[in-house]
Amino acid sequence: MLDGDRYITSKELLDEYTAEINTISRQTGKSVNEIISKIDVIESLNETIPTNNYQQIAKAVEFDKYFGEHVFARYGYEIKSGLLNVAIGNPGEQEVEIMLPCAELSHAGKAVLGYHGYWASNATTNYMQPLWKYHAGRFEEWDKVFNSKGLYPTYFLGECGIVYSPDGSFLDPYSGWKQCGSFDKYIVQIEEFNAKIIAWNELHGNRCYGGTIFIYGHSGWPNYDFGHGDLLLLNKAMKKYI
Repeated sequence: MLDGDRYITSKELLDEYTAEINTISRQTGKSVNEIISKIDVIESLNETIPTNNYQQIAKAVEFDKYFGEHVFARYGYEIKSGLLNVAIGNPGEQEVEIMLPCAELSHAGKAVLGYHGYWASNATTNYMQPLWKYHAGRFEEWDKVFNSKGLYPTYFLGECGIVYSPDGSFLDPYSGWKQCGSFDKYIVQIEEFNAKIIAWNELHGNRCYGGTIFIYGHSGWPNYDFGHGDLLLLNKAMKKYI
């Protein structure tokens, strides 16, 4: 698969993770096993699953299936692979079944499935609720397909948050919460998001591990980034969920 401008195999990707673990071990003096014990998931490639492209989806799923198998062969149940890592809204309804090999690994306890649970918003309208099954909650629609095949995978939302949209349909990937109002207003929407994930978990065996707000301390995404003071506000608001 292509990772940026380079070609890499699933085993080579895992070898890079292993090399990083070994480097940390040398630099810190901690044993490899001690470092591994602190790692829950290592992710496969980012956002390689499109819509309306069967061949690309199948290719990406095959890569991730092998990555998951390599991770399990090397680390067993100590570290799970994070597979798929799908961008908001993908793939199409009729294409979800293509991802079944990864769902099978997750169902077996060897992997978790990644989705990027963004939602559309602007200064006057929050589209999270009406577009939930298409955007932030898209993984829940996948789950219905997987359940119909007897599979009950686990999920993590490796990226999530507001994407600016003028109408709920067009999402501007370079515009985030800063185009929609204050950070306090953003926190209100994050709490709404949390409530919906918690409600889903209560009915589905706590199979969604939550999400990571995009993005803190990254100069490349100025319309999504937030400062230390914002982080303190977010931390205070999120304590009730711990």
